[in-house]
Amino acid sequence: MRTRSSEKRDKTVSLDPKFDEQRQLVLSELGGVISLDNDTFIRSLYHSTAPESAIDTFLKKSRFYSLTQRRWKLPRSCAKLLNDDFHIPFLNIFSSILKHFWRDSAAQGTREVVDTHATDLRHREATSVIHHSRPSLVIKAEGPSFQRPYTLSEDKQQKVGYSNIAACIDIQVNGNELPISDQLVRVAIYARQLFIHQPNRRFVRTLVLSEQHVRLFHFDRSGLQYTQLLNFHENPHTFVRIVLGLSSPEESDIGLDDSVQWTTLDGRKISGTLRTRGGNNEDITYRLAAIQPFFSNGNIRGRSTICWSVRDPTTDEELVVKDSWRSEERLSEHIYLHDAVGVPGVVQMVNCEPDRCDTKSMRGFGDAVPANFRNRIETRIVMKAYGKSVKKYTSAKQLICALRDAIAGM
Repeated sequence: MRTRSSEKRDKTVSLDPKFDEQRQLVLSELGGVISLDNDTFIRSLYHSTAPESAIDTFLKKSRFYSLTQRRWKLPRSCAKLLNDDFHIPFLNIFSSILKHFWRDSAAQGTREVVDTHATDLRHREATSVIHHSRPSLVIKAEGPSFQRPYTLSEDKQQKVGYSNIAACIDIQVNGNELPISDQLVRVAIYARQLFIHQPNRRFVRTLVLSEQHVRLFHFDRSGLQYTQLLNFHENPHTFVRIVLGLSSPEESDIGLDDSVQWTTLDGRKISGTLRTRGGNNEDITYRLAAIQPFFSNGNIRGRSTICWSVRDPTTDEELVVKDSWRSEERLSEHIYLHDAVGVPGVVQMVNCEPDRCDTKSMRGFGDAVPANFRNRIETRIVMKAYGKSVKKYTSAKQLICALRDAIAGM
């Protein structure tokens, strides 16, 4: 496994000023990027989605795969095709896989491959700067973690946006491929928006394809790792499994934490629940007091703290749920909060899940963990609610009083 420093990639020349602006947003978040030396990771993924025999049956029946030539029915070179044309053969292949395997009533219609190479997908940022991006294809999703994109009153309603995308796919034809440094920035832009628009995301996986090869990028709270190129004509079973995994109706397969779920009406979220483990080791389901978390920092890598406002199912008391990813070598915050139970002036913990999952288990390292990899562990803490965020303060006096109270409680 090799490691790349994200700061060294900043010298790449680009003629797109908006792309350069977004490059600065994501480069600082990636840290040490891991380039995998072999195809073990990509081959290990999603074996439960379909058995070999089922994939064999699909390949025999498919109009888009040739058993005699042992290749997908794609042009050997798309370089001479018009810009709009070369996306269609790829879209047909992806769509045929979804249509064949996701036929049961629960999954049917919840996943759709959409050509977005000419569609501006709007970003959400902390500043007023407006950015867009255009993945070649996306897997549009419906379900308890997705909603149709929010649209300003003067804009035309879009059917797809980062709030209802399971995965993004970039297609780069031979002769027009971006260097790997630009590839990973582009897909990092997509991944960052998926994390922002889907606050229960644990990881994001994206694909970059040419006429012959596929590369998989995996993002989580430890950063990014990517695979070497895999010939998807010579490895059709692996390719089908990857497509099924990225489009799976099981939300945990595509990187979502299914302990947070929403109810939708006309495609928009109207209510939700959050499930956690209580002190007696039994599940407690809280009602979300607000559809969106009241705090999130929008970073890919790091603690990536998200805070939810919830209601106790018995008392209807408002509580705060804090999800964060600590470094493995650091003590969990819940240890200190446990010691502070009953201490006046200190936030009171109701319950916690200190080790919900970790990033190492998402990456398929086995025993060979890279020396520079920094494992992060997800912790969920339920606390008493005491007041509004400092962002809601309207005067310096309110801030000073809050600091005074905090010091008094120490």
